[in-house]
Amino acid sequence: QEKGLKSFLQSVPESAWANMEVHIYGSGPDEEDLRQFIIQSSLEPKCFFYGRQPHRKILEQLPLYDALLLPSIWYENTPLTIVEAAFAGLRLLCSEWGGVKELANYCGGAYLFNPEDIESTGKAIVRLKSDIDSGVNLKRDKSHLEKSFSNSTFINSHISLYSGNQNLQRSKIKALFLDRDGILIKDIQFPHRPEDFHLKEDILP
Repeated sequence: QEKGLKSFLQSVPESAWANMEVHIYGSGPDEEDLRQFIIQSSLEPKCFFYGRQPHRKILEQLPLYDALLLPSIWYENTPLTIVEAAFAGLRLLCSEWGGVKELANYCGGAYLFNPEDIESTGKAIVRLKSDIDSGVNLKRDKSHLEKSFSNSTFINSHISLYSGNQNLQRSKIKALFLDRDGILIKDIQFPHRPEDFHLKEDILP
């Protein structure tokens, strides 16, 4: 639900469907509701489900598409799918909220929309389609992205953050970092309702 697919499909102008398909990768507790909505809206010829796929398979499929759609209606932190799509040469049709907006703009080739505004969504789709048809250049600096998202850049930035901060060294702060799903709570894939959270029995001690 938090990925915003249903609200996005509701916002697509009818005229846009003539030249557009949506291929959906992944799964979740609201998949059946989404399928029913697609059937009721007569969008079956335009929407395709592929379920959960291995990461390797996703990377193989990305170059086959014109754009990555990420219409999240919650404030994602660092959705690296955007970076992977950028390296694959895709345009980025994304919501303008949180880390999604920041990362899409950083990668270039972004078509942002307000997921709560039907008019905004429609304009982004029309602009995307127009740029694809006319072959507008993405203006994406891949060499810059390669430097920004390399393993060495990631590692060095963290080393600099922790070893270069003398105040942090002197304070001798003790910290415990815990992963949530499968560590603190039972892993059920993308829990987003209070009733989905169940502490693991062995974690409290």
